[in-house]
Amino acid sequence: MEHDHAAMAAANARRRAIALDDGEWEAFKRALGEPALVRAGSERDDRRFVDAALSVMTGHCYWTDLPTQDYGNWVSNYRRNRRWMARGVWLRALRSGALPQAWAQRIAQYAQRQDQERARRSSRKRERLLGQE
Repeated sequence: MEHDHAAMAAANARRRAIALDDGEWEAFKRALGEPALVRAGSERDDRRFVDAALSVMTGHCYWTDLPTQDYGNWVSNYRRNRRWMARGVWLRALRSGALPQAWAQRIAQYAQRQDQERARRSSRKRERLLGQE
């Protein structure tokens, strides 16, 4: 029964997930420049990551719902997305106009939620450390 639920979640995520077409991908690459996309993997891996991150940040699905065979390991994508957020790569993409405005707003909201969560975790950690002294 649980296997059926996982298969259904993956199928639903695949239907809702974002996949940039070739023209959108080329515009995105031009807007960011190669340094943002340089990675040990291939361009296919970069594109899979961008599609996965856009799918999650625009609210189409959760990281864990993305099918591994289509998008790669969700943990690796999540970590890479956090690095891109911290380095301002997504902000640069938003400012360049390489992404539709509707997505830009959702991505900005996602980034804000992530910043708030990071601040909460940091505050809790600080409180725990001070409480131990």
